[in-house]
Amino acid sequence: MILIVANDKRMTYVAEILAKSFKVRHYGENIEMATVKFAILPFKIDEVEMGKLIKELPHDCLIFTPIMRCFLQNIPQPIEVIMDQDEIAIYNSIPTSEGTLYYIMKNTECTIHNSNIHVIGAGRCGETLAKNLKALGANVTISSRSPKLVARLFESGIPVTNTDATTLKNADIIVNTVPALMLDESQLKYVKKDVYIADIASAPGGVDFESAKALGINAELLPALPGIVAPRTAAIYLADFIKRKIEQN
Repeated sequence: MILIVANDKRMTYVAEILAKSFKVRHYGENIEMATVKFAILPFKIDEVEMGKLIKELPHDCLIFTPIMRCFLQNIPQPIEVIMDQDEIAIYNSIPTSEGTLYYIMKNTECTIHNSNIHVIGAGRCGETLAKNLKALGANVTISSRSPKLVARLFESGIPVTNTDATTLKNADIIVNTVPALMLDESQLKYVKKDVYIADIASAPGGVDFESAKALGINAELLPALPGIVAPRTAAIYLADFIKRKIEQN
């Protein structure tokens, strides 16, 4: 039996897909916990509530979690961290990129075409987003500390720069993809007053939002974009991966 915590559209669709092949039950239903062989946690959670759930699960229950969380580190059950898988992270970068484009268009008064856009971080989301922005005619720069990624971006024709004063002063739009503080007050003082900053990293993001607000900068944290802009598509990626893992077990 698969137990799923479906508290958003994405996980609801995952449950519907898996129910075509397996016996699926939703958290909160009256079920015998000893029969649960697989449990799927959601992206947005109440850690206290989920901690209680895990204590009721058998020790041999395989737990799927989108990202690793502190309260999961010392539990007896085996864990599969979904977003650690390259295939899922790459697939996930597609709706993430499209969602970022949506918020850029919603929060700016100029076209993406010919805008100066700086992307911080050249991981899976950063690379996909930079390529899509370039395809739309934006003047894209990206930062990365990985020689391998720098080479890949060079091959794609996307300039790699440092996130320094010159880059920040020139940017009409900035997108952060790194889940660590990348734009603090000392960097934010260089950006244009009408810049738009989209932080798509995992919470708490990589922008000092209090300083941005004090400086009058439009900056917002946009976590879990696939579940907001394309929950059905995102669910297909997740369900396919989970289904294969369950079949292997």
